Amino acid sequence: MNVEVVLLLYNRPDHALAVLDSLVQNGVQRVRAFMDHSDDPAVRRGQDRHVLELERRTKISVDLHRHPQRLGLAQSMRFALQATFEKADAAIVLEDDCVVRPGGIQFFLDGLSSLEHDRRVRSLCGYLHPIPFIRGDAEPLLLRRFCTWGWATWKDRWRDYDPNLERVVGRLVRKNLKLSDLSSDLVTLCTSPAYLEGSVDIWSVNWILEHYVTGTFCVYPCDSLIDNIGFDGSGRNCEPTSEFATLDRALQRSWNFRQLFHCVENEDLIDSFMSQHGLKTYPKK
Repeated sequence: MNVEVVLLLYNRPDHALAVLDSLVQNGVQRVRAFMDHSDDPAVRRGQDRHVLELERRTKISVDLHRHPQRLGLAQSMRFALQATFEKADAAIVLEDDCVVRPGGIQFFLDGLSSLEHDRRVRSLCGYLHPIPFIRGDAEPLLLRRFCTWGWATWKDRWRDYDPNLERVVGRLVRKNLKLSDLSSDLVTLCTSPAYLEGSVDIWSVNWILEHYVTGTFCVYPCDSLIDNIGFDGSGRNCEPTSEFATLDRALQRSWNFRQLFHCVENEDLIDSFMSQHGLKTYPKK
């Protein structure tokens, strides 16, 4: 299976270099990077310096595509995956604040290989929320709720992505699934005219809902393999917060992807957590 590592960049060179350093430590030799354009000359000058730093300081081959026009996060993500899936079978996707802990890339590679034909699974997610999940005797965990902070999927699953949130919500309703059964943050986002009309630069709500609409799952490690360093006020969408901080407890090891653990109580735990904190990770409209 041809798996590509995809990195989205904009204007946070220190964060991006930390991510690339973590990829080197995980044995990655090549990454496909996509840098969005800015109409602000100061940002463009910063991006030029960013590229020079990437070339000078990194020990990894960076295949960099710079967009000639401003796309925004949602369109940049779709462009990156469409371009990647022209040749790749699967992709590991990182934004420029997702530092990969030791063993993180191996988790994705092993999971993509082991679960390629398991149609229950739509995504693998490397970040695990700081919640006292019930773990049972098996790992990894199966959860319905998707998280964007270091994730992976296959070309055939991503083919289902629909950029029209209103249409995805309509599919959910036709499946006799109630928005009110989801966490309250999703209810807020999926009833917001700005989000439904696509005027907010967000792609992830659609992919979160796709798991509910299709009855598919995400696979998570039992300890977070991603350190999200973007809650320092540098991000465009996330407000500064410590609620999503996780400890580096993950040990580099193998995972048994034949014994995925799921229980309803864990779904309730993540719904409760995201009802309290989920909107901190989205623009307010």
